[in-house]
Amino acid sequence: MTKYFVDSNGVYLGGFAGVEPPLGAVEVYFSPNNATQVWDFEAGAYGSVSPPTPIEQIRAIEAAKADDTAKVIRQTLLMAVVDKAMERPEVVAMLQAYPAEAVKAQVISTLVDTDPGFKLMWELEQAIGPLRAQLP
Repeated sequence: MTKYFVDSNGVYLGGFAGVEPPLGAVEVYFSPNNATQVWDFEAGAYGSVSPPTPIEQIRAIEAAKADDTAKVIRQTLLMAVVDKAMERPEVVAMLQAYPAEAVKAQVISTLVDTDPGFKLMWELEQAIGPLRAQLP
């Protein structure tokens, strides 16, 4: 049976069946009609939803576009990194000898230390994370 949970501020966390909800989650009787509704602990129900203002809608749309753009850039850089790594015989040998996840950090470290082109790509990829946090 699905149980519904909110956080301590009344923000809906989701319905959980067969798994533990996040730490600190508070069980409520039902899910909201709209994900923007907040649980009112005194009333024992979700509050009403006010429609977003036009500027909130624009910000949400632009944030989604920026997030998609960052994902595309990140994926492109990652593929360039993989292509560059696979040009090196020692990388191919390592990947053949061990599972990819086990040597990922070593491969990246080796390439950053020995290949200026890779180092630039890696630094660009690492710079995307903090920039995404600054997007509106």
